[in-house]
Amino acid sequence: GRVGMNEIKKKKVLIIEDEESYALVEAMLIEEIGFEPIIPGAVKNPEQAIEWIRKYEADTILLDMNYSAWPKLDNTADGFEVIELLSKEERKKVVCVSGNIATYIDYIHSLGIKHFNDKVEFIYCLTGECDCDAKK
Repeated sequence: GRVGMNEIKKKKVLIIEDEESYALVEAMLIEEIGFEPIIPGAVKNPEQAIEWIRKYEADTILLDMNYSAWPKLDNTADGFEVIELLSKEERKKVVCVSGNIATYIDYIHSLGIKHFNDKVEFIYCLTGECDCDAKK
């Protein structure tokens, strides 16, 4: 039969973010490019992030790197704990976001994550217009 326009499945983007204000802005940007944001809430710890990733089975995981008042600017950041628990397949879906992304780039690479950006530019990772490794 014919497929109506609205039956095209929107790509789902799971937002793992500890600050609700950021999550809402990210969700707005995601909606603007025609994807569907999922915000389960404000993430408290890496365990909760993993729980959500398994529960929501999104196409893309927007992963904030720090869930505490004091950002860890090394490989002990919360986002890395999450990534280390993910399978290779799950890691392919991850776009890391952080205000301090430059401090993490080398370690992000070593974990097989292709996409990383700040809290606005990540949108280009979703639309395929980014300069990340995934395209090289």
